[in-house]
Amino acid sequence: MDMMHQSSQDRGRHSLQGWLIGVLKALILLLQCVGLVAQLWVLPALSGEYAIREPEHAYLRVPYLTVAVLIIVCFEIALVALWRLLSKVGRGSVFSDASFHWVDVIIWAAVTATVFTGGLLLHAAFFANVGPMGLLLALLVFMVVEVAFILLLVVMRGLLVTATNQRDELEAVI
Repeated sequence: MDMMHQSSQDRGRHSLQGWLIGVLKALILLLQCVGLVAQLWVLPALSGEYAIREPEHAYLRVPYLTVAVLIIVCFEIALVALWRLLSKVGRGSVFSDASFHWVDVIIWAAVTATVFTGGLLLHAAFFANVGPMGLLLALLVFMVVEVAFILLLVVMRGLLVTATNQRDELEAVI
């Protein structure tokens, strides 16, 4: 009787997990679409308006727009890697060496985006003297959040390594 109750709990947990993975994948698709809209329409329109309002800084439109688009590309790459990890969770194979590749992709995408954000902040603040203080502060806060995210990912990767090693050891014993 106890085994039957436990297996129904496992089925309930797996169906909930499958549902959550589906919701997360739908959100990833939504975020990918938002990223594309930002890259193709929103950022070009905003940078065009800024170039008209601030003609002395119009020469920065293309380089700054390029960096902003590249930051979004990094985010989109991380979303693809997250999708792959969610698929592994759904199959029950997340605790494998293959998962490290996708975690590393997310980490390196975040590091690259942080470098782009830092470069944009440094150039805007100290070389081009561009933007209101609020924009520069927003870039700084965004960069701090990116760094915190990277550190969290590194810790989570360490937990994945530990869990994978323990699973391998347990399978060797069984």
